[in-house]
Amino acid sequence: MPAAPHRTVASSPVRRRVAAAAGVIGLALSAAALAYPAVAATTGPVSVAASPTFASLLYDTDANVGVLTTGTTGGGSVIGPGLTLDRGAMRQEPSGTHMLGVTAADRGARVAKINARALVGRTPARMAGIIRSAVDRGCTQVIGGTVHDFGCQSHLVTIDEVSPAFATPGSGGTGHLGRDFSRAMAMLSRSASRWGGTYASRVGIYVDAGVTVSINNGRGKNRNLNGYGRPQYAVFTDVMPGLARAGSLWLEMYQGVHTGSGTAPLTTAQWLTTPSRFSGWLRHYGGRISHEHFLFGNAGPPTAACPDPQACAWGRAATTGINQTILANGPGEYRLGDQAAAWLNQFDQYLPTQVTGAERRW
Repeated sequence: MPAAPHRTVASSPVRRRVAAAAGVIGLALSAAALAYPAVAATTGPVSVAASPTFASLLYDTDANVGVLTTGTTGGGSVIGPGLTLDRGAMRQEPSGTHMLGVTAADRGARVAKINARALVGRTPARMAGIIRSAVDRGCTQVIGGTVHDFGCQSHLVTIDEVSPAFATPGSGGTGHLGRDFSRAMAMLSRSASRWGGTYASRVGIYVDAGVTVSINNGRGKNRNLNGYGRPQYAVFTDVMPGLARAGSLWLEMYQGVHTGSGTAPLTTAQWLTTPSRFSGWLRHYGGRISHEHFLFGNAGPPTAACPDPQACAWGRAATTGINQTILANGPGEYRLGDQAAAWLNQFDQYLPTQVTGAERRW
């Protein structure tokens, strides 16, 4: 058996996260991938009815966001209806080139972001203060010594990202980061926001596959045991209460290492079991499936069994049951590479007429 992820971590928080994620995903390949037949081209898209809080978060380059929002390729070829505001589109800021402009009409759909590294070593009260401030003030970034205001007026913020660094001490975590984050979210859940709801409800969290796949693989009450009943996986009991209080969870359905043309997709087996097992454990901590979303990445190169990788990924996402329920909450995307047009084509087929209105919340 491969070594436990928490025994193969590197020295820095970033390298530790990558090593843990890679180890967990590697274990899934060896233990679970053979349990399901390969999924080739989908049997055909089905229309999925949107949930009341439908939202689609775009976390990508300006070029890809342009393709997704206009429905045309850079060369002018028409793909189909674009992912516009009235179809739930939201933009993860800061964008690289300040493309949208401060006074653009979609400023209410722009979402601020906090790098999770900014929370490391902070007290729960300080974490809560950082998050509250980001909700209230929107988003700015210093580029080349100049302060750029990206015009975020959604008063929503994401945490990028909850990774194996949030595991408990001794299982790959960075100190008590997970526990302190949960305490910060508890504080925010008791603090009403002038923008509506509580401050915790205005927080979205990107959840690394190193977390969800570890929970999928692990057994026992802490989801950390292997098939022999021995501790092998990271323990995420400390951070789960914090995840359960968030307004949205964006489950990264790809490996956390971003290289070359894009991200590496999860396996068929992981698509078919991880959402269900993670959702079940989240519910144990008071979380709701209505707050979960799939975050798609680049689905890898075409193969003989799967000539359209995005079609295969969407087919797995639309599997009847919990997967389809999560898809109905609205999918997000991250760094699609050269698959932006293919992703939008699938969106238009599975979610053809979703109109959620200006007052949408996640």
